[in-house]
Amino acid sequence: MIPVLEHMLNHMMKTSLFEEIIPFATGECINVTMRGKDRFNSAVHFHEEIEINLIIGAAQSQRIIGDHIGASQDIELVLVGSNLPHTRLLHNCANDAVKEISLHFPKDLLSDKMLSRNQFFPVRKMLEQSPRGILFSETVAHGLSARINAMSAKKGFGGIIELFSILFTMATSTGMELLASYDLGHRILRSHKCARIGDVNYYLKNNFDKDIPLKTLAEIAQMSESGFSRFFKGGTGVTFKERLTEIRVGHATRILADTNDSISEIAYQCGFNNLSNFNRVFKQCRGCTPTEFRSTILKTVSLE
Repeated sequence: MIPVLEHMLNHMMKTSLFEEIIPFATGECINVTMRGKDRFNSAVHFHEEIEINLIIGAAQSQRIIGDHIGASQDIELVLVGSNLPHTRLLHNCANDAVKEISLHFPKDLLSDKMLSRNQFFPVRKMLEQSPRGILFSETVAHGLSARINAMSAKKGFGGIIELFSILFTMATSTGMELLASYDLGHRILRSHKCARIGDVNYYLKNNFDKDIPLKTLAEIAQMSESGFSRFFKGGTGVTFKERLTEIRVGHATRILADTNDSISEIAYQCGFNNLSNFNRVFKQCRGCTPTEFRSTILKTVSLE
């Protein structure tokens, strides 16, 4: 994590920076989330996936993208790069009927070889700048709103083609504004610098709901158990159990915010073996119980 940024955001929002686990359907490479809501969540989060975020009817809400803070337009289109902390606050928005559509896709969906072709040059340049967050003009947002809204109905290969088309339209538009400082998105997870740790992280993110023994992770890294423990802690600053807890709590946070599932259901969905353990671990990570967190996000967020 970024100590200065985390301290600033924690001071403003009284919450913790956390990693969000995007709930892709099995075998899918695009996740579409559509929300009609009268207030925004307070949690600052980041995720590996790149996000296209469209907000409609949220004038004078407040966007936080890395170290950038700004007032939102009535309709707003933002590209959020991999691992870039972000959120949105209700702030001075008076509209009770805000609509948000988010498209998430893996950062490696477009291979380096494909992006090196001339036809993809504008998209490559845009994606290279995405770790700073990119705000597009209202004209572009209006022009793409119907197509982005329709992505929830796009299935299979047609959805991929439409995503590429939307990205190309964004990349060749004018009036783009870069938001955050250059390196914020790249400094979130030190573990990305190591392929072995990257493989372990991938396994943890896709199996966090299961019991994961140290032996399994050591085998993935092709190391002894004791050697792997030292290696993982040295490369990430945390033990693999602490990393697994971060992932589980991050996923639980999203489910608490986006569903009406019971607390006990969420606990088991996220790999906790009993409710009391879930409550204890969640409070250690978030400073409140799951019930208190769910209650808090239903209240109007205030920076005061």
